[in-house]
Amino acid sequence: DLSVTDRPQHFNRVETGKAEFWRDAWLADYYDPENFLCLFYGALVPEDTNAQSYLNSTRYKNDEFDNLYRAAISEEDSIKRMELYCKADKKIMEDAVVIPLYYDKTIRLLQLYVRNFPVNAMEIRDLGAVYFDYDLYQQVTVAN
Repeated sequence: DLSVTDRPQHFNRVETGKAEFWRDAWLADYYDPENFLCLFYGALVPEDTNAQSYLNSTRYKNDEFDNLYRAAISEEDSIKRMELYCKADKKIMEDAVVIPLYYDKTIRLLQLYVRNFPVNAMEIRDLGAVYFDYDLYQQVTVAN
């Protein structure tokens, strides 16, 4: 049965393990795979099955994943770190912990004379390289 609930009730049901299947989304707080993979770290699942499991709301526990995750967050070599994250991510997919159904699509409207405006899935905005093409700006404003 499908049920529509308000946000507080939804989060309570998910975090206390009372929802068997739900739709959710996550936006990264910072640009690093750890920000997504921490959602599956077994150490975040409380021993009490009735207690809220905030970040790891799937209550996924897997020693292989946890070992890869811990190794990755302590690895200083960025290439080795990314390799460990890839292995951890592969383990999550193999275990079918989540089912990625779709990705958001965003449309941005910019003036023609705005240049180097960054567009990426993480919505990271480094505006240091953005500029207005003044010559094109004059052409556009004169034409209108």
